Amino acid sequence: MNSSQKQAKKRQLLSKHGSYCCWCGHSFLEKDLTLEHINPKSKGGNNSLENLGLACHPCNNSRGNRLLPPPSFPPKKTVKTSFWLVALIFFYRLGNNRTIFETLTEWNF
Repeated sequence: MNSSQKQAKKRQLLSKHGSYCCWCGHSFLEKDLTLEHINPKSKGGNNSLENLGLACHPCNNSRGNRLLPPPSFPPKKTVKTSFWLVALIFFYRLGNNRTIFETLTEWNF
């Protein structure tokens, strides 16, 4: 992805989700948010909008290329959680030999 493509994707994510870190939920200036690959490129992730989020530098750097959220997750304050983030965690748990029923019953909705 070249620089202009990154900026275009960042603008799309900002208009869709606002200027919040997808992991810690804090609000940041646009210049302080980075593109975050939910499924890291080193693990087969791509540059589609469905696989991208906006993250602050500390969250993005502390997560590295792990599939799990950074150590600061879940957020300390209530944030509007995007569907893709819930789906990522849900399917990660299913991938660890859990059934849909087991996963849903462990979560307190």
